[in-house]
Amino acid sequence: MDSFGSCMYTLGAAIMLIRLKDSPAVFGGYNPRGWIGLGEERDSIAAFLFSWPDGDMSKRPLKVRKAGGPSLSVIDQPRDGIRFGSDSLKLLAPGKELVVYCRLGSHYEKMPSGDRSLFGEKLAELSSIRCFVSAEGPEEWNLDGIVWNTDRKG
Repeated sequence: MDSFGSCMYTLGAAIMLIRLKDSPAVFGGYNPRGWIGLGEERDSIAAFLFSWPDGDMSKRPLKVRKAGGPSLSVIDQPRDGIRFGSDSLKLLAPGKELVVYCRLGSHYEKMPSGDRSLFGEKLAELSSIRCFVSAEGPEEWNLDGIVWNTDRKG
């Protein structure tokens, strides 16, 4: 998680591209608010998950939209790892850095097939993560009373 934080925190919107060991599936998520590592729940209706279950990235990915409004889009608590929804996609949990967990249906829609996982199983072993972030550079966060704010718009 430390290496993730050093590469991702304060860099704004991000797309994660994830591969598994022993599976052709390629999947990930879009976090329009980015990670800042301050231990908060970040809300956005624009967040989504996606998957190429067969690994064929020449086709359009299957998109899984945020369900139930903007709340709990991304949970940004470094001690628990990275989460989209409370349990829709979880990874990089301390002590379980190579385990990926997915259970769709509560905060993110199910797959178009009705499947509750982006990769066909509930748990899998992580092979790689690639993250793509804004080219604007780091945000500066300041505590305003009890709320963290940045000058960056969007």
